[in-house]
Amino acid sequence: MRETEYIVALLHKYLKDELAPAEQNDLEDWANSHPAYRQLLDELKDETQLRAELRTFDAVYGDAEEIVVTRMLARIKNGIDDKETSVRRLPIWRWTAIAAAILLVSAIGLYFFSGGQETITKSEMQVIDIPPGSNKAVLMLADGTTVDLNNDKNGIVINAENLTYSDGTEIDVPNHNSSAIAFNSIVTPKGGQYQIILSDGTKVWLNAASTLRYPSKFSKEKREVELIGEAYFEVNPARNPKAGNRPFIVKTQGQEITVLGTVFNLTAYPDENETRTTLIKGSLKVSKAGSTGLKDQSSVLKAGEETVLDDTGVLITRSADITYALAWRNGNFYFKNTSFEALMRQIARWYDIDVQYEGAVPQEFFTGEMNRNVNLSTVIDFLKGSGINFRMEGKKLIINK
Repeated sequence: MRETEYIVALLHKYLKDELAPAEQNDLEDWANSHPAYRQLLDELKDETQLRAELRTFDAVYGDAEEIVVTRMLARIKNGIDDKETSVRRLPIWRWTAIAAAILLVSAIGLYFFSGGQETITKSEMQVIDIPPGSNKAVLMLADGTTVDLNNDKNGIVINAENLTYSDGTEIDVPNHNSSAIAFNSIVTPKGGQYQIILSDGTKVWLNAASTLRYPSKFSKEKREVELIGEAYFEVNPARNPKAGNRPFIVKTQGQEITVLGTVFNLTAYPDENETRTTLIKGSLKVSKAGSTGLKDQSSVLKAGEETVLDDTGVLITRSADITYALAWRNGNFYFKNTSFEALMRQIARWYDIDVQYEGAVPQEFFTGEMNRNVNLSTVIDFLKGSGINFRMEGKKLIINK
């Protein structure tokens, strides 16, 4: 039996008080071989802590416990020590979470301490308890009219004749079927997301704090939209064979993307220092705004590549990390050597909060992945392991170290 599996088996038997003397000695030898191992054994004795870890782990990982346990045990076995590096692993991978993981894998789960009757009382809830983002958006018409879109619906379908939700329910919008072409906008607030199907069949998923500006109907020559924020596009080729191939153009601050039919993610938040275009399938051309076609001002991407336009106006092309680019679309946070400040911008957008720093901004970098369909309290619990302090005042998260 591999060492990691043997340790899991010993910990399982330890929790059930079934260790043989020789096994007890093996477990003690293992615990004494590294401070993190001893910490795990000590925390397993703390019933309140273990209950909290079980709830957190189950909320974040759902049915993926076995995969995560293997990964976490391997990381701990390799002797990761967060105190010795400025790049911190999210506390998802601290030993306290492993304690919860072992119980889940062992099928003890939340029933271990109470024979299946475990409940969570209000007194046990975290102080910071803001729910995650959800389907929220506002339709802003060219004449200034605003329509709050239904939060219980997944998305909106835009047709020349009418507007409907994705389930076919019609949206009452005055003067929408006018023959004049008007530019309307779909706006997601902080803490919101929404899906849009444009009049040509192109599908767009808007992330939080984003705006998509689009015409009520596209011209025969081109299909053009504007984006602020982040969106995932599945561009439909021109559906009218008589119109020929009409390019689909996405404009952002500082750049322009031209495609015919492709799948890509575009991040263009005003508070970020770069605009990132990641191609998933097909091909597309990315150009700096005002480009004259010079080689250093445009780039044609292949699947698996991305461009980054920084705040100095430099456009570079590189291989893309698709998992990172599509994490939000797949319902996850994904950090890869991400600065604390950049991490908090993502969290602020998704949980609709304001972030305020008391003193210097923490300089740590984080690597990790978690489901973003959890309350803010769960995220903060993980981040507390980095030695950073948090407190909530209304919808303001105050941070100091």
